[in-house]
Amino acid sequence: MNDVSKNIVQIITRYNEWAGTIRAAYTFDAGPNAVIYTLEKYQLELLALLLKYFPPQDSGTNEYVSNENLAQKALDVQLDPSLIDAVEKSSSVYKHGDVKMMYCTRAGEGAKRLDPTESVFAFKYE
Repeated sequence: MNDVSKNIVQIITRYNEWAGTIRAAYTFDAGPNAVIYTLEKYQLELLALLLKYFPPQDSGTNEYVSNENLAQKALDVQLDPSLIDAVEKSSSVYKHGDVKMMYCTRAGEGAKRLDPTESVFAFKYE
């Protein structure tokens, strides 16, 4: 984890503390990249919060957030001032450009067995 990773952990922690419940959870890939999980009903608020502290540099949200429509809606969200106060209790400093890209996706159906004709690799053992 790097400093940006730790800042994201702080934001998610403060967000959950402010809400009084777990609204978001995080994990990390093999490097410093955060993967954040939330329910659909919290996605705009959470994305708005993340965009507040990790805004795009100059390219706008269409180069920065994978779902431009969702990003535009999130930019219109008025965050509760008490949430901002809760997050800003942290001593971290967030800078433009700390986050290079935000991907917004949905959870899939999980692992499934593919027919060999559908898979990228097919092995036959004898």
